[in-house]
Amino acid sequence: MKRKYSQTDVIDALTQISAQIPNVFIGMDVIAGFPTETEEQFENTYQILSENPWTKLHVFPYSERSGTRAETLPQIPYHIRKERARRLRDLSLHRFQSEGLKQVGTIQSALILNKPNQHADGLTNYYWPVVISDFLKQSDLRSSLIGSEVLIRITGFAVDQSEGHLIGQIEKTVQK
Repeated sequence: MKRKYSQTDVIDALTQISAQIPNVFIGMDVIAGFPTETEEQFENTYQILSENPWTKLHVFPYSERSGTRAETLPQIPYHIRKERARRLRDLSLHRFQSEGLKQVGTIQSALILNKPNQHADGLTNYYWPVVISDFLKQSDLRSSLIGSEVLIRITGFAVDQSEGHLIGQIEKTVQK
């Protein structure tokens, strides 16, 4: 796809980042079933991903775009693209859960979000989404802490479909 980096460049970057920043959240986009991708190439991609550090994959089955060079190449049947994407999503979910569970019991700094959603009241300083126990029920506390940094004790990890998040309790607020 005319990327200006190689597989080795990606592996080196992943290794360096994860060695320097423990518990870092590394997300990557992956397209499954790009035209001319062989079964052997897919298996190689799967194996390389299995062996290297990252947190979550955003997986998409390849879809044709008119006017692109890829559109003119031999296409992978849609059912194969879908199956390859499913396998990569399964790998991603397993890794995401494994990495999230490693953080249970730690205390981390987190930024309280202005617009929380069902998957996050805040983000840890390593970009992990965190839902803070009983935080939604305390609207006065929420509004006073928006944009603030707090220390969170990570008490769990939850998965809802392919999304997941840490669960934590506020240990203390950090002065701005």
